[in-house]
Amino acid sequence: MSVDDPKRTLESPLDLPARAPTPSSSSSPTARIAIWLSIVIQFGAGLALLVGFKTHWVAGVLAILCLYTAFGVHLRVGDPANMFHFYKNLTMAGGLIYVMVFGPGGVSVDKAKGTD
Repeated sequence: MSVDDPKRTLESPLDLPARAPTPSSSSSPTARIAIWLSIVIQFGAGLALLVGFKTHWVAGVLAILCLYTAFGVHLRVGDPANMFHFYKNLTMAGGLIYVMVFGPGGVSVDKAKGTD
């Protein structure tokens, strides 16, 4: 077990849809589609990251999603609650970029298949 395994394992539950917004929180059809798409991406990519499948790509997609959410949704200067979520998303993006650069670690599907 390498030092990267706990990082990947602890980061992946953050991307599961437990923290995702509910589809009823917006009335716009476009917003509802975007929310459902985000839930599917977060759930699927979070599970892939947990088991170490296509880790470099999955971490990259989730990092981009975190950065988009941070700057597109939570960058409200003067609103402490939104700024908390802004910095949280920046921190998660940093952790995901680390996983993207250094790979899945020793225990993963990618290592077992020899594709890392």
